[in-house]
Amino acid sequence: MVRAAARVVSAGLNADLRPVGNMPGVSVPIACSLGAEDAVSQLDEWRKLLAQFPTNRLSATQLAVRLTGGPPALVPVIALAQREKACCPFFDFSFHVETDAVVLRVSVPDDATSILDDLTRST
Repeated sequence: MVRAAARVVSAGLNADLRPVGNMPGVSVPIACSLGAEDAVSQLDEWRKLLAQFPTNRLSATQLAVRLTGGPPALVPVIALAQREKACCPFFDFSFHVETDAVVLRVSVPDDATSILDDLTRST
């Protein structure tokens, strides 16, 4: 299904897909390319990560995670965000540097808020 959706995206034919950045006509499906077991494992990683740092739900579609501990704490977060973006390209990640922390902002489109809910749900 993801491959079929990718063909639809490249053709720009499905209005139900999320527009990407400033690229009119280009959209990303709300879909994950991981198998069920890998998806559960990655979800577990997110939950463990979020349990380590102060997390604030900014809105239904946005989450802020205050990362402390300097560069060593950032490496696994960046790696996880990159893996998430690879399998679920509708996620948007950004890092904001502050004097005492780095804030990771995780955003999803309106029709993917339940996925963000899953990340923040305790195990």
